[in-house]
Amino acid sequence: MAVYGMGVVVAPVIGPTLGGWITDNFNWGWIFFINLPVGILSLILTSSLVHDPPYLIRKSLGKDFKIDYMGFGLLALGLGSLEVVLDEGQRNDWLSSNFIVTFAVITAVCLIGVVVWELRQKQPVIDFHVLKERNFALATLSMLVLGFVLYGSTALLPLFLQTLLGYTAMLSGMVLSPGGIVICIAMPAVGMLLRRYQARWLVIFGVAVSAAGLMAMSRFTLQLDYATAVRSRIVQSFGLAFLFVPISTVAFMRIPRERMNYATGLYNLARNIGGSSGIAATTTMLARRAQFHQSVLVSHLTPYDPAYRDALAKASMALQAAGSSGADAAAQAQGMLYGSVLKQAGMLAFADAFWVMGALFLVIIPLMFLIRKVPPVRGPMLVE
Repeated sequence: MAVYGMGVVVAPVIGPTLGGWITDNFNWGWIFFINLPVGILSLILTSSLVHDPPYLIRKSLGKDFKIDYMGFGLLALGLGSLEVVLDEGQRNDWLSSNFIVTFAVITAVCLIGVVVWELRQKQPVIDFHVLKERNFALATLSMLVLGFVLYGSTALLPLFLQTLLGYTAMLSGMVLSPGGIVICIAMPAVGMLLRRYQARWLVIFGVAVSAAGLMAMSRFTLQLDYATAVRSRIVQSFGLAFLFVPISTVAFMRIPRERMNYATGLYNLARNIGGSSGIAATTTMLARRAQFHQSVLVSHLTPYDPAYRDALAKASMALQAAGSSGADAAAQAQGMLYGSVLKQAGMLAFADAFWVMGALFLVIIPLMFLIRKVPPVRGPMLVE
């Protein structure tokens, strides 16, 4: 699992920097064409190297094998509608829009329907019965929270760097990439630590470290330097290295081989739903908190506020010294101060979002005390 995890995190090392370089030197639309050569290579490698285990082939070729088209259709329509709600909700003011309400209703009906339908099928697309295994259910919930925080925070940092600090796309990618390198280095060590320590303690350590990194990001200011941004991301990423492998170990340790495919699909689905929800939630949080902080800060922009009068007078004098007339300097000074208020409101909104991400991460810790004890792995697990 540690080796597999290293492969998974190579993308965060290469992706942000490569995507930023393409955006800065060509056009942002070209980043979508990266999927073409990668997808072709994936198809070639999958067809030549990936083979189904014998027991799965026997099961799929059996006379009683049937494809659950109804379950697949309900799941596809429900998840598709959920993506529409999450992607377009903030732009359309959520449930005040009939468009969003319609897709929210479709989402609820389809996802509730797929649960009811699948629980009654002998060969379901998703076997919800695997959630009866307590460790798997808690690990899946932990992965949902992990996906929420990971994708949400990963979307926040480059947005903050580019919109408020003026970083280029490539430079913001350079801030994220060292964190991916740290994960690649730390994951093999985590795999070895699993031989000596319970998975729950590694997860708790990783959550605490990663949450500390996010809390550090909540103290960013508009005077943030590049090195501090990189260090905070490295701390967060170092904690993440202690999460993927131990949580997966907890999830699949007690799952029977013949139900492993169902469990894997549900486990990854939880991570992806968490990621989509995290990005949508952070976008909404940024907009709402920026409005809140802006309203608070604007209340001080009155002639009766001594600090505002002094700042306005100093800005006007500087502009007049630069050659502006008295009237133009006064108007420009007001515009400069209002622009500063908008940037400060945005900064405070990002700080709030990072703090919420860090606090939410801590939810995983009590879940680890509810799992059944998973002893350290003393040797490789072999599945016949």
